[in-house]
Parts: sequence; C-alpha cells; structure tokens
Amino acid sequence: MKYPSFKKIIYFLSVIFIILNINLLIKNKELRNNIKKYSILYNVIIISHDIFNSFSIDISTIEFLGTSFPKDTLEENSNSSNSKFLFVIFFTLKDCPACLEEASVWEKIHRKYKFIKVIGISHTDNMEELKLFKQEFKIDFPIIKKPDLFKQFKIRRSPLKFFIDPKGVILFIDGPHSIQEDQVKLIKLMEKLVQIYS
Repeated sequence: MKYPSFKKIIYFLSVIFIILNINLLIKNKELRNNIKKYSILYNVIIISHDIFNSFSIDISTIEFLGTSFPKDTLEENSNSSNSKFLFVIFFTLKDCPACLEEASVWEKIHRKYKFIKVIGISHTDNMEELKLFKQEFKIDFPIIKKPDLFKQFKIRRSPLKFFIDPKGVILFIDGPHSIQEDQVKLIKLMEKLVQIYS
C-alpha cells in the first residue's frame, strides 16, 4: 500500500490551516460562517497552487468570494448570456500599465471561449481615450461605465478581474499580471473552475 509523501501531508495540512484561520484575513462574519464560500476558497487554493505554485487571489477583495454579483445591472449581459460564465474586468486606463499588457489576453478569452461572457467595466470619463484603447488592442467585447460597482466592490487596484459562474456566484478575483506566463496560467485556472462549476 502506497502512503502519501510527507510533503503532500504537510501541504494538505497547510491548506486546512489556511481555511480554518481565514478569519484572520477577513472580518466578514457571514463569509466565515458560509460553508459554500469555504468550498470555493478551498478549490481556488488547490487550483492556484497547482498552476501558480502560490496562493493567487486578491486578498483585499476576498470578502466578496462566494457572494452574488449583480449580473442584472450589466445592460450588456443579455438573456442569451445568462447561462454563461462571466469574466468581468474592472479597470482604469489612467496609470494602468498592466491594463495595456493584459488587454490582448482579455480579447483572447472573449474570442476563444464561447461559454464565457467578457465584460469590461471602466471608470474613465474620457470616452475618446477608451475608444482608442479598444481600437489599438482590437477589443470586441463590451466595455461599460459603472462607477457604482467600483464602490460596491471596493475596487482600489486596476485591473481587477472577477470570474463568475452562471448563477452569479463570484468564484475568483484576480489582480494585475504583468508577466505573460502568469496571464496564460490565469486562463488555465478559469478552465479548471469551469470544469468544477459547470
């Protein structure tokens, strides 16, 4: 009989330790008491470790993991896309070099994965700047302005990406990736989450 290696046991215990002590990272009482949210967090920890070899999630917004995203407030989210996963990108063009580096990846996700609806949410008032941004990176997915959502989800970094299941549950929140390899790994993580939550 083959027993698990010491390294695997330590890793498993570490994951359990993180989950049991996640209340040290967050103050949201509802999140601490919600088993469903712990389950999502556990899956993200496992998948992130396998792909990134680290815990890849934006800690500042972890309280929203497992909560509902207001899909109905996105006028671009038509009834035909209600059965799709959502990849929502919060971004500001001002002082955001990562937005320029990631834009082609966002468009790649939009074109390649028909079961994922990509929507950009911008904070900019300069519509001409936004138009030039879309032209330069050949962006075909919709970009809308929703400053109220920036406030609701306490968006302080740009870009910040939310991956949401067809029921509207936030599965993953990801910060900027300036390294191309990490951008590719993000797509792999999304593919894994689709397999689990489809």
